[in-house]
Parts: sequence; C-alpha cells; structure tokens
Amino acid sequence: MLSALGFAITVFGVLQATAYGFWSARQDMVIGGVTLFEEGGISPVLVIVGMGLLVLVLFAAWERWARIRRGREPLVRLSVLRLLPIRVGVVLMAALFLVQAGILFAVPVFTQVSLEYSAIQSGITVLPLSFWLLVAAFVATRLSPRGIATDRLIRVGFLMLGVGCVVLAGSLLATATMLSLAPGLILVGLGLGLVLAIIMDFVQSATPPEQTSEVAGFSRSVGYLGSSLGTALAGAVLIGVLIASGSALLQQSADLSTDQKDRFEEALESSTQAVSNVQVEAELQTK
Repeated sequence: MLSALGFAITVFGVLQATAYGFWSARQDMVIGGVTLFEEGGISPVLVIVGMGLLVLVLFAAWERWARIRRGREPLVRLSVLRLLPIRVGVVLMAALFLVQAGILFAVPVFTQVSLEYSAIQSGITVLPLSFWLLVAAFVATRLSPRGIATDRLIRVGFLMLGVGCVVLAGSLLATATMLSLAPGLILVGLGLGLVLAIIMDFVQSATPPEQTSEVAGFSRSVGYLGSSLGTALAGAVLIGVLIASGSALLQQSADLSTDQKDRFEEALESSTQAVSNVQVEAELQTK
C-alpha cells in the first residue's frame, strides 16, 4: 500500500504541472472552497511530489524496520541497490521508459494537431520507430552473446536515442511531413531497441540468485513509473510552451490595450489546450 500510494501521489503531482506549472502556481488551487495554493506562490506540484517521495521513504523504512529487522519477508530488499550495476540499471530503465512514453505521446499530438493528420496517419508516421526498434532489439540479442560488452551496447543505444531526440525535435515544424520526421524516429527506435533488449539482462546479471524475482519486480515498477512521468511531463511541457508562446505574442501586439493583454494572458494560463487550425477556424465561424 505504501509503495503504490507513493508512486501514485508522485505521478499525480507531476500531472498537476499542466494546470499549475512546475515552480510558480499559474492559478489558485481551490478545493472545497478553500484556496490551498495562491497564484504566483509555490506550485502545488512541488508539495504533492514531495509528499509522494516522503511516502516512498516511509515505505523503505517500513521494509527495513518492520519487516527485515523482525525476520519477516519484505516486498523488496532495497539493499540490492548498494550494487552499482543494479542501481545504474534501474535509473537507466526509468529514463528509457520516460523518454519512450514522452515521445509516443508528443509526436502523435503534434501530427494530429499541427499537421491535421488522422489517427491512422499518425500511426503510420510513428511506424518507423516501432519497426527499427524491433530490428535493433533483434540485433542486440545476437551481438551480446558474441562477446560485445553489454555496457558498450547500452552506451551506443543511449547515444543514438539522444541524437534521435535532437533530430526529431528539430523536425517538429509546421511544414513537417512523414518523410521529414522519419530520420529522427528511426534513430530513436534504434536507440530504444538496443537498450530495451539487454537492459534487464544487465540488471539481472548483477543480482544475487535468491533476489532475482525481487529485482525484476522492482526494476519493472520503476520502469512503469518512468512511463507515467514521461507522459505527464510531455503534456506539462506542451501546455507550458503554448502558454509562454501565446503570452509573448500577446505582449508584442500593438492592437490590444494593457488591460486586454492582462485579461487574455490570464485566460491563457487558466484554460490553455491544444487545438488545430481547422478547429480554431470552425470556432471563429460560429462567433
């Protein structure tokens, strides 16, 4: 219960960044008629995430003092994290799933909103990532038993993933096409495939035999946490960039008064959402 509650609160806190921002609250947080966080003050994201991390610390303390010290079987022996390969592997797995979830959220949103693609067209656009992920995973499982160090393959995989993210970010333009997005998606797929195929073996190889199932469950849980945070962060960053861009354009306008700019900016911060040009034109025609 403590572990599930800690993970849930942490992810819930990050999700609030879409509405309230990461550091400074973009609007009041009101629950039951009571203002818990005021606009311009500290963001509730920091407090809620801090509460989630505190619950996870309580979980670790419970495992140590209420289970292990009393000779009972714990859910997971966190002492395995003292082993460097396991500690590094778990962090890498969380980062890997975070990036994967973020990309698989952001790219379809971009293609459907900015490029007016249908769901089928968006799926076809992302297809190179899936295909080359499978190819890289197949190659990685063949190279590892032939004497190529696992840590070297992981480094190459993360390097390709990083380069792919940069290339993909540079191709997210209003003039983008399926072909222009393909190079970045291919590099991301190759990087993900190389690491995904061997990261679990990397972690398990350093695990004491009697704790294999514990480490597998723990690392998988951390991976799921990374996926949840990746989607939440992608959405929060998307809305944050929309608000920042819209506010900058408002301040540059010579046709609006200062009062109008302030009111429009306040509306932006409280109710921004991603809509396509077609949706905007349809809405304007009804006014």
